[in-house]
Amino acid sequence: MTSILTRKQKSLKMLSVLVTVIGAALLVFMITQEGEPGAIPLFMITAGFGWYLATAYTSCSRQA
Repeated sequence: MTSILTRKQKSLKMLSVLVTVIGAALLVFMITQEGEPGAIPLFMITAGFGWYLATAYTSCSRQA
C-alpha cells in the first residue's frame, strides 16, 4: 500500500514540475515573441507550484 502511495506521490510531483517547466518555457517564448507575458503561462507556473506544494504537504502529513 505504501509503495503505491509513494509511486503516486512521485508521479504527482513530477507532473506538477512538468506543468511548471512548460509554463516557464511558454512564458519565455511569449515574452521574446510578443514582448509581454500572457495569462496562461503565469497561471501554469502558479498552478504547478501550488500543486507541488500541496503534494509535498500531503506526503509529509501522511508520513507522520
